[in-house]
Amino acid sequence: MYKTRLIKPKLRHWLAVICISLCTLLSNAYAQADTSLRFQVFSHWFVAGYNRLEIPQLVLSYSENLQQIPDAEALEAQQTFFTTARSRLDEITMDHLSDQQKVDYQVADFEIRLNQERLRLSRSLQGNSPPAEHTSGIFHITDGKQWYAYFLNRWLGAEVDPEDIFEFGLQQIDRAKQNIEQLQASLNLSDQQFAQRLSDAEFFTSDQAEVQAGFEAIDTTVSENLSSQFFVYPDIPKVQIERGNNPALAQVPGYYDGRTFYFNLFDNPYNKRASDWLYLHEAVPGHHFQNHIEQAQDHSPLRQLVRYFGFSEGWAAYVESLGQPLGLYTTPYSQLGRWEWDIVRSVRVSLDVGINYHGWSDEKALTFWQEHIIGRDDIGRREIQRMRRWPAQVITYKYGAVQIENWKSRLLLENPATFSVLRFHDYLLTNGPLPFGILKDLVLASDSGICTPAAGSELANKK
Repeated sequence: MYKTRLIKPKLRHWLAVICISLCTLLSNAYAQADTSLRFQVFSHWFVAGYNRLEIPQLVLSYSENLQQIPDAEALEAQQTFFTTARSRLDEITMDHLSDQQKVDYQVADFEIRLNQERLRLSRSLQGNSPPAEHTSGIFHITDGKQWYAYFLNRWLGAEVDPEDIFEFGLQQIDRAKQNIEQLQASLNLSDQQFAQRLSDAEFFTSDQAEVQAGFEAIDTTVSENLSSQFFVYPDIPKVQIERGNNPALAQVPGYYDGRTFYFNLFDNPYNKRASDWLYLHEAVPGHHFQNHIEQAQDHSPLRQLVRYFGFSEGWAAYVESLGQPLGLYTTPYSQLGRWEWDIVRSVRVSLDVGINYHGWSDEKALTFWQEHIIGRDDIGRREIQRMRRWPAQVITYKYGAVQIENWKSRLLLENPATFSVLRFHDYLLTNGPLPFGILKDLVLASDSGICTPAAGSELANKK
């Protein structure tokens, strides 16, 4: 009797513990399944509703974007949709979602916030829309500074403050100047000698065949060295290289159309110092490379609703820093070509904020340009008008490139023995484009695999 009385309470205790544990596990499993299913339903609803609204995609011209503001009835329909979306999404937590669902959740949250701000400004602007050819600048329209802040966030795919971006531009100007000064010092040239050397005829040509041959040689060199920085992606077609023939794009060094990298050679002679960085940016591993890898990814329908240009342009600008490991920038002058354009991009960051957020006149804008870039006023005037028509777009290059550079530096500093540049690049290419805040958290997460040796061998076997 003594043993029976002793065993039964213990048995009842452990049975109760087991029962509670099983109930907890079942409850958690149900909660996880329920949350995941609820978000799946939300995603289908969100994608279908977003598509029904037929919200125009972002275009370069702010006037064209504003001309696409619909009538009051359509705005009300959009407002109802995003208000409902906000309420439904807030009822779901990310705790029990899959990794893909967590990304989709954050993208939906980002899009709801941006669209609610767009709708607030659109209602205020109704009846005061600028004409189609409005060129005085976004600063001069109703709520112009707030519209600029919206377009800045939309173009960058990030929630930033214009004043912070202005300061960021100044920092990048200093950085570019320091690199140019170091190159000049390595050449042992005075300011006058340096300026004269850069005007030397050996750096310029009007011979299309020479330019074409130069880019073909660069293409070969990069192909031979690509595996030092990237895994093999066998489905990427060889980039086509041709002379540009679009007069509307005659003032840019080159461009990419989804298949072909075009170099421009119109009235002015071609500056061969620009060849290395331009190929990297537009071709491989820039736009051509990134574009084809992105298309091969099986991203969710929710992620496919909106394209984030900040990542795409930032990536193309970032890979210009990889010239040396890819076999380029073999002379101080080819290195200089990169920094000559980098300082243009850097000046444009602060200049864009000055023009479109602070309301700078053309004269004040040109004075700022001349403080930092000497002898290129024709480019300055052109860029000032570009920024008036296309506010915020020029900032995508520098902002995106620096975010990626900062992530790489941080991971390398924290994990010097296990960081893999191949896995870092692969992770960005297969997970982007995304808003930068979301992508940053993914890249720096301990489970990203970027700094895990075992994951590296597994990933390499997939390629």
